[in-house]
Amino acid sequence: MHNMGSFYTEGVGMEKDYAEIVKWYRQSAENRFFAMEDIGMEKDYAEAVKWYRKAAEKGLSASQGALGDCYANGVGVEKDETEAAKWYLKAAEQGLAVAQYNWGFCCQTGIGVEKDDAEAVKWFHKAADQGDANAAYALGQLYLQGIGVTKDVELGKSWLQIAIMKGKTEAKTYLEEYEKNEETEKMQLNLRDSSTLEGVKLTEDGEIEGVEPITKEAVESPESLK
Repeated sequence: MHNMGSFYTEGVGMEKDYAEIVKWYRQSAENRFFAMEDIGMEKDYAEAVKWYRKAAEKGLSASQGALGDCYANGVGVEKDETEAAKWYLKAAEQGLAVAQYNWGFCCQTGIGVEKDDAEAVKWFHKAADQGDANAAYALGQLYLQGIGVTKDVELGKSWLQIAIMKGKTEAKTYLEEYEKNEETEKMQLNLRDSSTLEGVKLTEDGEIEGVEPITKEAVESPESLK
């Protein structure tokens, strides 16, 4: 299917027909930059943006998302984060998962739009429900931290596991680090609550207060400890 779209953009065995490009790339939405790589033998990015815009204005969600990418990265057009966010939203509202994630990211970071964590969570959910690994990873972090949503450690871990299963290696690293810190905190709490340490206080660094450290001299001269 991708090859057929490439035939039309390169003019292999037929005249270039951009209506056919739209037709074939409608069926290849997951590879939005494929058209940009192939339109014209000299890879004219400005020309690619031109045709993305034509298709985007006619409501093609894949082209709307691709046009958002162009503006976000300054490819074939001057970088414009506000314009990027606008096109991401248009594509997101039509159900394009990657655009839903990108629009959520704009809301989370305040790129091209007013920062809104709750709105970011909403769109990350829409994208993640369609299988977007980046959105699942983002949700995992936000639930663990309680940003834009009520903190829910188990739900956060579940979303990270989903992202991991979809090949998001960063999610695995994040979860391992989170659980390592979690275990450290539990050990410190257990130490604080231990009945064997009644009356003993801990410093902020977890050190025990009120216990004289063993000096080098003491170690060398056991008699001094008697």
